[in-house]
Amino acid sequence: MRRLFLLCSTLCFVSFTSACNESDTPKRIADAHTHAEELQTQVDELNSRIDELRSEVDRFDSDNWKDVVPDVRSKLLQVESDGAVLTNSAEALTADLERLEADTTPSDDNDY
Repeated sequence: MRRLFLLCSTLCFVSFTSACNESDTPKRIADAHTHAEELQTQVDELNSRIDELRSEVDRFDSDNWKDVVPDVRSKLLQVESDGAVLTNSAEALTADLERLEADTTPSDDNDY
């Protein structure tokens, strides 16, 4: 997940350094950076949920499994939900960056 964030950050930087005539490009780049920061926050939240799930699983060593299973299932649902949100955010950021990159790439139509 950290690789995805690094990839997105790199794409933001490449897009930022590309020449572009559109006046809204700085805003679009800032929006992409904001989305990347939100994505990192979501990654951190997912990692926290994974740690919580790991703690619940560790309870199998000391607690009755009948008491642990419902808690593990609950934490698993949270992790799955966070993963889905993270996937959607990553896909949205990637789409934004691809559009930005397409808009900032010089076209061959201007060659004389």
